[in-house]
Amino acid sequence: MITDAIIAPIELRALKITDVHFKLFEKPLENTKLDLGIEYKTSGPEDDGSGGAYALRAFLKLSASLASSEDKTDVRLESGVDVFAEVAIDSSYFETADAARDYLAKNALSMSYAHSRSVLTTIAGMTPAGDFILPPIIPDAIKLQE
Repeated sequence: MITDAIIAPIELRALKITDVHFKLFEKPLENTKLDLGIEYKTSGPEDDGSGGAYALRAFLKLSASLASSEDKTDVRLESGVDVFAEVAIDSSYFETADAARDYLAKNALSMSYAHSRSVLTTIAGMTPAGDFILPPIIPDAIKLQE
């Protein structure tokens, strides 16, 4: 049984794919190298107007490509996903909206990236590319941008 002790007190108000692309060039190679690009921006957090929660909007732009290990100009797969997320947390958890920012931003990034991974894995599975699973990321390592 799942208890409240392991469920994050965050509310996911929106998680939307706003753009996706996937292009496969020629036949996939055996030895490829992944190039992963992440742009992540947030706005807020701010009082959501109800006076009881802080809300943050996040925008993730993810790009991933596979190229030959020997020749990085020999790109065999290009893909990308843009995600919009809005998350909120009850204001009783943090004294100010600024104090809630890091927590909300990292949770929104984690959820957005996981959603993007799932989308690309599903699309790739329907192509000759087959298994295309992006690596996990460390949300703390991503520089947050306003």
